[in-house]
Amino acid sequence: TRAQLAAMLGIRLREALARAPRRVTVVLTDIRFHWAAPWILPVIRTGWMESFPNHTFQPSAFVRRADLAQAVWRAAQDLGAGQPQELARWAASRPALRDVPRGHLAYPAIAGALASGAMGMGDTDRFEPGRPATGSEIVAAIARLEWLANK
Repeated sequence: TRAQLAAMLGIRLREALARAPRRVTVVLTDIRFHWAAPWILPVIRTGWMESFPNHTFQPSAFVRRADLAQAVWRAAQDLGAGQPQELARWAASRPALRDVPRGHLAYPAIAGALASGAMGMGDTDRFEPGRPATGSEIVAAIARLEWLANK
């Protein structure tokens, strides 16, 4: 879920999250008593994840692969800031994806997440942006982000 992803980012990348610049000030109406609120707010403030226009986070919503790619790519950009050549290479990556055209809203994040090594193609040799991300995909992506944070 979105709450679980925010909590994993907040717990596993605590130090990197604390160093990341605050980009967003937001009021969220649906997390006040949620168990993951201590991690949701910092992850939102850095811009690693987004809230919805109606001031909700929707913590119980599932995470699609495109959503995971966006969160991963935003975090990777902060984590890779000390490696500008590597970050530039990731940002310039434009893989040909059979199921995600270059004009797709999430294409830049998907391309960056793939180039950084934090995500891979699906089992069907497609990215499958609308498919719910599996727990193992999220764990693998965050493990790669942890590696980047300690590089």
